[in-house]
Amino acid sequence: MSSSGSSSSAAASKRPSDQELTQTYNTMKSELNQLAQKIGELETESDEHTLVVETITPLDPERKCFRLVGGVLVERTIKEVLPALKTNQEGIKTVTMQLVQKYKSKEDEFMAFQKKYNIQKKEKAMTVLNIKWGREKKAIDFKDRTLADVKLGELRQKCHEWTKVPIGGLTLIYAGATMKDDNAPLSCFGIKPNGQIAMMGTRPTKSDIRTLTTNGDPEEYAVIVRIQTSLQKAMDLAAEHFPRYQQAVEDYIHSNPGPVNLNQETLPPARKALQDAYTLLSENFLQALLVFDGAVCKPDFEVARGTRREAVKETQKLLDVIDELNARVKACDRGQATQAQVQQ
Repeated sequence: MSSSGSSSSAAASKRPSDQELTQTYNTMKSELNQLAQKIGELETESDEHTLVVETITPLDPERKCFRLVGGVLVERTIKEVLPALKTNQEGIKTVTMQLVQKYKSKEDEFMAFQKKYNIQKKEKAMTVLNIKWGREKKAIDFKDRTLADVKLGELRQKCHEWTKVPIGGLTLIYAGATMKDDNAPLSCFGIKPNGQIAMMGTRPTKSDIRTLTTNGDPEEYAVIVRIQTSLQKAMDLAAEHFPRYQQAVEDYIHSNPGPVNLNQETLPPARKALQDAYTLLSENFLQALLVFDGAVCKPDFEVARGTRREAVKETQKLLDVIDELNARVKACDRGQATQAQVQQ
């Protein structure tokens, strides 16, 4: 009996073979990597939802928008889409938290396994990042390098080689924030291993490059598209909000509310609405001007330089108009509102 018990105990404590240990080690590590990748994808998706929710929340609830449902683009209104987006966002956060807990549990098991069998395997440093461009995805790796060793410019170059999107028109976004400094290491942006990065940019056709640029340079095309996109965004915002703002200013002045103390905590509703509208318009126009200013045009980018010049002129004109309207409102606040009307 004692001999049988002894052999049973020995079998239970028998160390697995090196092959079995290696197989188990690789399986557990693969599971951790898959979980980390999925968490990264969900975090990026959550950030994208946050960006959309924050963008459309202040807009007119009756404004039309489009949503992809089952692969079909369906027209909806903001008031219909917003609740669904928020529900989806909460669902994504819940699943992400569950996966994070699962990852921690698996990580503890992995550490216990290594400690139990005294496994001290040296891993070569390697950075793997998951890039999402529209519906396309690609894992980009930097072997024998950590996040601190890789600069943003190198990642942008690899994305350019993959997609053929001009570097000047290529934007990388992580956790809802645009990464801009090409000389900064990726570790500065808070990127996690196996993190997912969203890429924005349009791959131009040969016809576009040939007809829209000075000398057929794809980088000039990218600069032109960036300028035109920012200008169009500013013009669309003006078309939606400016007429209402202008009419609200006229109504406010003609109501002659008398002196208004702008330092008080709570402004009258009509005055606060004007202040919010002016802030929205002016900030967006200033952001557009910053984009134009940051568009680097080489000396031979004649078309891009002309496009930038016209964009600055148009946006500055809009900014001057709303500044003038805001000045009239402030004059009204000081009790000078009817002076111009009396002169008329």
